[in-house]
Amino acid sequence: MNKLITLCLLYFLFPLLAFTQKNALPTAEEQARAEGLRASYPEEELVILNKLEAYNFEFNSKTGKVEVQKTSKQRLMSIDKTDHKKTFAQFYDQESTIEYIEVFNKKKKKVSIYVKDDYYQSDDFFYTDARVKYFMLNFPETGYQHQINTEKKYKDIKYFTSAYFNDAYPVESTTLRFAVPRWLDLELKDFNFEDYDIKKEVTYDAKKDVDIYEYQLNNLPARSNDHYAPGPSHVYPHVLVIAKSFEQKNKKTPLFGSVKDLYGWYSSLVQGMDDDASVLNDKVAELTKDAKTEQEKIEAIYYWVQDNVRYIAFEDGIAGFKPELCQNVYKNKYGDCKGMANLTKHMLQIAGFDARLTWIGTKRIAYDYSLPSLAVDNHMICTVLLNGEYYFLDPTESYNAFGEYAERIQGREAMIEDGEKFFIKKVPISQKEENIKLTNLKVTIDGEKLVGTGSEIFKGESRASIQHRLSQIENDRREDAITYYITDADKGFTVSDVSTSDRQIRGKDFTIDYNFSQKNQVSSFGEELYIDLDYDKAFNDFTFEDTRQIDYLFPYKLVREKTIEMEIPSGYTVSELPKNIQEIHPDFSFDVSYQQTDNKIIYKNKVSVDRAIIPKKDFTRWNKVVGQLTEMYQQQIVLTKSK
Repeated sequence: MNKLITLCLLYFLFPLLAFTQKNALPTAEEQARAEGLRASYPEEELVILNKLEAYNFEFNSKTGKVEVQKTSKQRLMSIDKTDHKKTFAQFYDQESTIEYIEVFNKKKKKVSIYVKDDYYQSDDFFYTDARVKYFMLNFPETGYQHQINTEKKYKDIKYFTSAYFNDAYPVESTTLRFAVPRWLDLELKDFNFEDYDIKKEVTYDAKKDVDIYEYQLNNLPARSNDHYAPGPSHVYPHVLVIAKSFEQKNKKTPLFGSVKDLYGWYSSLVQGMDDDASVLNDKVAELTKDAKTEQEKIEAIYYWVQDNVRYIAFEDGIAGFKPELCQNVYKNKYGDCKGMANLTKHMLQIAGFDARLTWIGTKRIAYDYSLPSLAVDNHMICTVLLNGEYYFLDPTESYNAFGEYAERIQGREAMIEDGEKFFIKKVPISQKEENIKLTNLKVTIDGEKLVGTGSEIFKGESRASIQHRLSQIENDRREDAITYYITDADKGFTVSDVSTSDRQIRGKDFTIDYNFSQKNQVSSFGEELYIDLDYDKAFNDFTFEDTRQIDYLFPYKLVREKTIEMEIPSGYTVSELPKNIQEIHPDFSFDVSYQQTDNKIIYKNKVSVDRAIIPKKDFTRWNKVVGQLTEMYQQQIVLTKSK
């Protein structure tokens, strides 16, 4: 009987579904519009025709907190000629909820969707309370449309920090609207508006006693998928939301009116912790017993945490801002930046040092402490005061030496705890030469081979980088990895007698020495020899595509300097050398030269990136120089037999 009823229902339902689908199909005008949009966005499959994000603020008398209701409405159109499906997602966590997700076709008929709810998975996180609700929509042909309406609630306004205009797809028209009640002191700060025609209007709704801030922007490209790019707060137009205070029943409650309020909230989380540092006493005594100076004691503790506590990203509600207890990190041998900083602090304090927790925003973030917001910080380290100097210790940087700082925090403001007070210091900035990688080769010609000796010297972050990579490789495979690194997997390039300095030592150069033999680098034609001297050709074809819209970010400021001395074989003279190249720019430089000195040819290749970034405005000039470099690499040394 049940089967019969089901069949009957399906019999009557199929025509209805077909009728609904038919009415939702695009018209000729809509298909023409989609064709026009595809001409503007040839790499895209979808375009958001219009998008509205509205933010409303309400006081929850039960929790005593200001809540944020975010309502989003967006209409999408397929500009792809093929039938395709797309997944859409809404993220939330313990401090927020997704109230509803609804989808409609262009006729405003509700579309049935299957919404999955799961933990958000990411290689960056060991454990996180972030969750995602996601669903799939079908776009059967060009011009097909869906309307997606959602509502998200932030349980506490502190966790609502910014609103961005850009989306995963191009947006024809987007609007951000904030309805701010007069009992809430809220500051909206504009970022990265300069290159966009953003219209801003402020009106007052007397009936609701709210100020309405509305931002409108047209023809916005999709967010870039470019790698090695600055953080989104540096790139995309957005509004930073700073909740300063609110008033209810004639009582004013401060939120983040100043950096002092921000520190006060951070400090309250730390003061409420139940750290038991006594479990660390024996380990601290063991680590420092042979140290001869105060600095050696600090280094012993700092390096032990780097080597023995595995860094993981751990986000879970308030734990996203509150450090894990030092005894737990010590026992588990893993922790996030806050837990590792807290363990380092307590171990140093046991050893008699003035060590403090320190909040900091890496260079991924565009803000500083002139803005009291949770968006300013994304990292925690430990600061130790020694002989009147401030030393910043980041135990998540595996091979940073005492007094060395990773590029990502150099020049950044650091908020250092000081009981009920705090002070702010800037992390020192290193020079590019401190990260230099030096390559020195001495070669002779042996038939069609180049043979000789080589050495690699790594300093600063180039040293820390290779030390970290080698530490991730099993001992019995480490020698193969070094050989692979030297030869760049070139089967004609063989090395022997490889030796390295101690990879565990920080603060001193890391070196690799070897003998080598390289085939097919020398060709003879009649009385002439043709030599290809530079085997790895640094930055060969390293150009930026026209489609890249964002600055290119290197891991750190760098200098790559190579010197090759080649002995001219007896009976030959130099008849041709490749052309030299020199380009000096405020952000980068290339200096490549060949020179004959007595019976040797000296080849020098020096490339530097001064600020660890190539701005988009400099791509054309960079590409031109790299083009010249690539052309030079194709040239050869020509030796002619003496008569």
